[in-house]
Amino acid sequence: MNLEIKVDVPFTVPVFSVEFPGISDTLNLENIIEEFCAEREKKEPRQPWLTRQTKGSLQKDVRLKPLCENIVSAAHHISVQVMQYDPKYKVEITGMWGNIQGPEETLHRHSHHNNIFAGVLYVNEIEKSDGEFPALQFKRPWDGSLAPTRTGVNRYTSTISWFPVKKDLVIIFPAWLEHQVTRNLTNKNRISIAFNIMLRGRYGSIKHLESTLI
Repeated sequence: MNLEIKVDVPFTVPVFSVEFPGISDTLNLENIIEEFCAEREKKEPRQPWLTRQTKGSLQKDVRLKPLCENIVSAAHHISVQVMQYDPKYKVEITGMWGNIQGPEETLHRHSHHNNIFAGVLYVNEIEKSDGEFPALQFKRPWDGSLAPTRTGVNRYTSTISWFPVKKDLVIIFPAWLEHQVTRNLTNKNRISIAFNIMLRGRYGSIKHLESTLI
């Protein structure tokens, strides 16, 4: 039997990327993250197996204002032009923190609650001779109760999607999308800035009982 089978993809999960060339060096982001990590560790001793992190309010530091403005601009474009959300929403960075993922360290699988978007900026790069930083991995947002044996993997069946590290690259994605970073197999620190974004305004029509202001 000669079957003509068509494939449609009715639903997709968008992951956005944008480059801010030179911003990491211009703003001296690597040193700022190291500074805030050291400051936090004076007050909160770090367990040796955990990735170093700064406090979660870097968006309030005046030195990061140009970065925050660029992120807000990109998120507003995504919100209005791609997701077609109401342009009256105010884009707000609700949290921002630096990560220093040292050799042999991982960032466990997680999602970011109580926000619309989440994102990450890569601050440093690595020489090819020193290896390759682990990529950001997204997990397919479903778990099947049955897992048939596969003879191959394609975009319909793969459970993980990879986004390689590139300095000054920003990746923005739905905050609910689970993601992780596997073990850093290099002898260099993988440095990044993560952030959360909320759209402030009215959710739902004011005519409906389910409408609310956030």
